[in-house]
Amino acid sequence: YTQYGAGVGLNYAVTGTVDLIARLAYVNLKVDVEGLGSEDENGYGVSVGSRAMLTENLELNGFLNYVDLGDDLDDTSISLGAVYNFTRVFAVLGGLEFGDDGRGFDLGVRFYFGDR
Repeated sequence: YTQYGAGVGLNYAVTGTVDLIARLAYVNLKVDVEGLGSEDENGYGVSVGSRAMLTENLELNGFLNYVDLGDDLDDTSISLGAVYNFTRVFAVLGGLEFGDDGRGFDLGVRFYFGDR
């Protein structure tokens, strides 16, 4: 399957190291099954959560997520993640997601541009 989205978010600083976050996104999901064809669905996603800088280099985050693609295609999940900043411009990240319809993980790199 292929999933992508585009959205907006709001970060609210609770303290100097903790933010509350809300996000709203357009979501597209396309599923191709060999021999059976494909399905393409559009909908929206909402996430609320928090992130905290435990040290100058380590961020932990957690979110409650909801995606609705119509036609009884919805999912609620919890995601937990971490970002480790090796330098002011380079970081690695990873996370786990647990939902009604399955589990997933992500691994990645992040490059920062401009002032942080």
